[in-house]
Amino acid sequence: MNRKMNLTVALVIGSVSALATSALAADNEAALTISGTVSAVATVAIYDATNSDALSTFTTLNLATGMDAVKIATVRERCNDSTGYTMTLALGNGESGATSYLKGVVSGNTAKVAFSVNYGGEAVTFSGASATVTSTSAISVGYPSVAAKDLLITIATGSEETTPNNGASGKNVLSILPADTYSETLTFTIAGKG
Repeated sequence: MNRKMNLTVALVIGSVSALATSALAADNEAALTISGTVSAVATVAIYDATNSDALSTFTTLNLATGMDAVKIATVRERCNDSTGYTMTLALGNGESGATSYLKGVVSGNTAKVAFSVNYGGEAVTFSGASATVTSTSAISVGYPSVAAKDLLITIATGSEETTPNNGASGKNVLSILPADTYSETLTFTIAGKG
């Protein structure tokens, strides 16, 4: 019986020793998870042709003699979506197709001034009054997508004898346009792909 008691005491002491070693091991190591969050950024801003001053209106389109790929603004695109982003350009007048139009503000004036857009070195073709003008893929870690792109406008002229004054040919007879202010609103929208 004495032998059985010694064995029981040895087992109990061995179990207590194992628990103490386990508790000791747990006390000599600890973990702390640290983290931070980077908020999503997708911004677009329009600046003048020199890329120095913010711009919301450009009122000096040359409707007397036309314009040939004149830089009127710089658009700053900024997005940190790791899967890339798109930039869409939409027309406010709702016209669609390869030719875009400035429309007069005077009631009853049906004359339109055709113009074309070049964005970031590429000709823009509108479909359903909008066009995707930028589409990027995944960005490199540590290098968010930031770009400044030139916005150029062309207003082509035609002769009075061969060009109808409705902009349908992509050219305009500027010398006989009805007196009016002709305008269009270009809206840029940036969106992350993720």
